[in-house]
Amino acid sequence: MFKRILTGVLALVLIMSLWETADGAVISTDGESVTVPVKYTVDNSSFEIRIPALIIPAEEETGFLIGADKLNIRPDEYVEVKIVSGCDGSGAVKLERQNVPEGKDKAVLETVFSVSGRNISEADYIVGHFEDGSSIVNSVGEVTMSAVNVDETTQAGDYLATLEFRVDLKRR
Repeated sequence: MFKRILTGVLALVLIMSLWETADGAVISTDGESVTVPVKYTVDNSSFEIRIPALIIPAEEETGFLIGADKLNIRPDEYVEVKIVSGCDGSGAVKLERQNVPEGKDKAVLETVFSVSGRNISEADYIVGHFEDGSSIVNSVGEVTMSAVNVDETTQAGDYLATLEFRVDLKRR
């Protein structure tokens, strides 16, 4: 019996709270007025981030850009691009010589990634930042790579490293 009474009371409270919510403004005097906001949320944030398919360091400092297309995000959102693996704690990318026979040492070349003159490790590995607006610009700028130290003693061959980029839509 107690369960039925409790269920009935809870149902009544729920119905009254719904009625109150739907009836937000009550006018009880002739000539009185009330203003009511009209709000609709379009929650279809979308974007396309362009990351190079192949990054080629050189014997001189070089760089690349992360880009964005079709950016349609809320004013309180931003898109952040990070390198989440493939760099060490100093922002260095180690490229290993490929197709080395088993038992032989793998030669390694190194390049250090930086953004605006700071190693990417100091910049929390962020290489792209995009906000809503008329111009789609990577606010962190170009990602630069230090020169690869190659000389006449460097073993010939292809050197490879793999970077993993992550794109996050964040809200302030």
